[in-house]
Amino acid sequence: MELIIKVLKIIIKVDLSSFDTKNVTNMSLMFTCCENLINLDLSSFDTKNVTNMKEMFSSCCNLKNRDLSSFDTKNVTNMSHMFSSCHILQILTISYQIFIFILSYF
Repeated sequence: MELIIKVLKIIIKVDLSSFDTKNVTNMSLMFTCCENLINLDLSSFDTKNVTNMKEMFSSCCNLKNRDLSSFDTKNVTNMSHMFSSCHILQILTISYQIFIFILSYF
């Protein structure tokens, strides 16, 4: 596991367009510790069956923009700390579903 974390720390760009995510239910910690990740296109992700996105981008310190408008989050029950330690995140584009989920915490 330590080696995986070391590799994640040096990744700058990754192409996930061929990932088949239609049966994925847990995306928790998926990109955690990708400290140098700058570019990440998740528009091809099918998230309709996902229930957990906890800390999905935690410690992605160099992500400035994140577009999650294509995410279907109707079944997600946990988005806690999804962007923790993303200190330079400036633009976050989200769907109405994510917005409503966030409001449910207040």
